[in-house]
Amino acid sequence: MNQGEAEIIILHVGNPEEVDRERLMKDSLHIFSRYSDTLSGYHCRLRFALDYGNPPAVITSFALNHDVDLIVIGSHGSTGIRRLLVGSTTEKVMREAQCPVAVLKLPGTHACPEEPAEE
Repeated sequence: MNQGEAEIIILHVGNPEEVDRERLMKDSLHIFSRYSDTLSGYHCRLRFALDYGNPPAVITSFALNHDVDLIVIGSHGSTGIRRLLVGSTTEKVMREAQCPVAVLKLPGTHACPEEPAEE
């Protein structure tokens, strides 16, 4: 693959019951702009997507429908009763995805660059 042919798609999955979708879109664009700044030096196409629904289902469906070669997903490393009751999005994506999945252990509690503060 030549430089510049790679494409990174950053997908955010929102809660389908989100009442203020305009606010979520605005917040997502703010977060996406931080990714854009961070990734601008890698000389690849960068695309952002926002969808709503069950995260594992949306992620695996999106990957399949967009012919994704690799899913990169973060993991907070939940264990014990919380993982048993809630389940792991990352684990479900790993089981259901039709392409390879790379899992990154996330430091702390933030899954992405500083999110905008609640107003």
